[in-house]
Amino acid sequence: MKRPLDRCIHLMYIHIMIRTQLYLDEDIHKYLTILAKLGRESMAKVARDILKEGIEKKKSLDKTGSGVIQKILAIKATGGPKDLSKNLDHYIYGGSEKT
Repeated sequence: MKRPLDRCIHLMYIHIMIRTQLYLDEDIHKYLTILAKLGRESMAKVARDILKEGIEKKKSLDKTGSGVIQKILAIKATGGPKDLSKNLDHYIYGGSEKT
């Protein structure tokens, strides 16, 4: 005799986690505790969510520098010293006298 549950498909997701230990500043620990209580979640879940969000934010940052180059090009600067590449240290850092 078949039961109604025999027709159900049961899926199980396996999410592997690695246990780790972190040292937190007292204020961060307090803040995590408050957030966990307010959200009725574990402190570990709150910390994971914050870390995940921070990692995604870092991943989305432009590491190529193309955004900065685009902003520099938008300035459309012209002129400047003719010996800039030769005396870069002098112009940027106030290095030794121009040669």
